[in-house]
Amino acid sequence: MTNHLTPGMPVIINHFDRPCSPLIAVVSQVDAVNGMVHAIYLSADLKGQTCEAQIGECTPVSCFCCEVVVNKEGFYTAFSLRVDNTGSTATYHDGTPRPWQEGTPAWIKGDAKALHLLSTYLQRETR
Repeated sequence: MTNHLTPGMPVIINHFDRPCSPLIAVVSQVDAVNGMVHAIYLSADLKGQTCEAQIGECTPVSCFCCEVVVNKEGFYTAFSLRVDNTGSTATYHDGTPRPWQEGTPAWIKGDAKALHLLSTYLQRETR
């Protein structure tokens, strides 16, 4: 959990969403005044579903030692992860380690709006 969230950052929202690739959301807006994060689920299967949570309820995917990888797959863009649980810093509120719940997943078709936010974020991070 962090208060350094920025638009485009891939996160897992709250402690109810299982930390796995189909439930990755991309931050669309951080409202520091009321402490809310607004996000869009990255998987196209969720059809652009939005979600929101308190800033402290969002865990960046990087805290799980996972890196989102984007790839053009024919007519659509897909995403997958590089997973390495060995250095994970993700925890539940009580401090219990919160592991990623899958190995390296297959490619998943991504939501166009969420992928655009993610791509912009990744470009900023690599500069």
